[in-house]
Amino acid sequence: MDSAPAIKKGKSMSPVIPWVLRPGNAVLVFMQEQFNKIFTPLLNPFYFLGAITFFFCWILFITGAYLFLYYNMDPKGSYESIQYLTLDQRYVGGIMRSLHRYATDGLMIVILFHVLQVLFSDRFRSHRWLAWVTGVIILPITWFAGFTGYFLVWDDKAQMIATETSHIFDILPISSEPLSRAFLVNDTLNPVFFFFLNFGHIALPTLLLILGWVHVMRVTRPLISPPWALGMPIMVLLLAISLIKPALSGQPADLSKLVGTIDIDWFYMAPYPVINVFNLDATTVWFLFGGFYFIFVLLPWLVPGHRASDDADAGAGSVISGIDDIGMDAADLIAQRLEETSAQKVPRGVAKVTLKDCKACDLCLEVCPFEAISIDPRSDDMPYSTEATINPSLCGECGFCVTACEFDAIEMDGWTKSTFLGHIEALFSATNGSKPKVMAFVCERSIDMDSIIDKEKKRLIGMDDVAVMILPCIGVISPALVEYSLKAGATGIVAVGGRALDCHFRAARRRIQAGMEGDPSPFYVERMNQDNIKVFLISRFKGEELLRDIKAFVAETAIDKKEEV
Repeated sequence: MDSAPAIKKGKSMSPVIPWVLRPGNAVLVFMQEQFNKIFTPLLNPFYFLGAITFFFCWILFITGAYLFLYYNMDPKGSYESIQYLTLDQRYVGGIMRSLHRYATDGLMIVILFHVLQVLFSDRFRSHRWLAWVTGVIILPITWFAGFTGYFLVWDDKAQMIATETSHIFDILPISSEPLSRAFLVNDTLNPVFFFFLNFGHIALPTLLLILGWVHVMRVTRPLISPPWALGMPIMVLLLAISLIKPALSGQPADLSKLVGTIDIDWFYMAPYPVINVFNLDATTVWFLFGGFYFIFVLLPWLVPGHRASDDADAGAGSVISGIDDIGMDAADLIAQRLEETSAQKVPRGVAKVTLKDCKACDLCLEVCPFEAISIDPRSDDMPYSTEATINPSLCGECGFCVTACEFDAIEMDGWTKSTFLGHIEALFSATNGSKPKVMAFVCERSIDMDSIIDKEKKRLIGMDDVAVMILPCIGVISPALVEYSLKAGATGIVAVGGRALDCHFRAARRRIQAGMEGDPSPFYVERMNQDNIKVFLISRFKGEELLRDIKAFVAETAIDKKEEV
């Protein structure tokens, strides 16, 4: 058997999700699982919230362009032009207006769910801070863009919004006179005001596109449109709602009269009933909104948690190298230490390149999900023209590049590819207790480890013949890990990961994207068509079911092994 150069003790595995997020995370996972039962994991809307957001934007741009062609930027003409579209062009302009209205509501709903999903799945800290901050900035801009759309209709609903909002803005030094004076009587309403509203209604979505690009710029292969099997039903649903309950205007705005009872859009006008019920003044409104928003922006730095690379002892621990070089007694010692600790160890930290070992093969570049790796001109005297460079601010600490590197040129928390191989060797070199027959690689975020791992034996519950290695993600599994496990004596390989598109490091999404594009180059353990390799993409609520399925797989591999003999 080939020598495994390094065995390293990692840090004790702490809960992956910060405690303040765990209640919300439990609700989120439960909801996603229920939607998986209805839509299947490949079409679960929860896994495409970002793509659906872009989809609604495309609908808004197309319908908005049509409405703009007929819109009259005048206090009197604005209402009449919208009425013309709604009534005289009922099945063209009317549908366009209704689609525009309901897509706006849909956009706000999806963004809110997306923000909550990102928050409670802990995908907003460390290297993901830019996506979070831009997303939080996008939220109020989206709200204000939709909000200004109600102004442009200039009916009684718009009149209510104008008078209430102007009082809130009066305390801001944006005008020499209070803004509320513009809405005292009809004659004081300036057409220039509608021009600026219309300009803002068009300019803000353009700004949203720019922010959307910044939002996904650090993500490899971002999805900006949902699968057609999901997008088409959304479009059909919008059309059906537009026909059944078309968007209609209220009575024309008349500043000489008080507005009576009106229906409000709770996605955009919810603050107004709250302000009225609690009788909040403008200063209090700005203080509450500003304070809450400021905290929301700073959440990546406020929520407890840390990167392993920031620890003073990151990478510290004993390194024992060369099992074949130090003899069986040392191998037993290694196995004993692993029996005590390794099943609960997960390498964490920013990946680093050891330049002297880098051969510029580009394998790390292909597997990185976050575009943290670049290939740059060589900076040393090695006989290669390029070298791999890792941007620590973009690194997601997934470990994909570590096991992809054939030359041990990349390490994370002191772990290289050979470190992983060394742990596998030690697991199968133990002389005390039963020798494992199956190697199980388990994603640390896929399931509650207490529900499947026997902490005393460091094996799967009820299966002493299944060795366990917990990984940051099953995307870490490389051909080397699979082949080495089989050489070490494993009769089968088990990989346990999260649901298809629920991967914290976007590995499953990358797999699906590559499969759709017919790209055979990246290695995925799922593509190894061997009877002795089994991949389970599961819900964290299925611990007992997972153990049952793994036990059946272990039994099958044992039968196959006997038949071979």
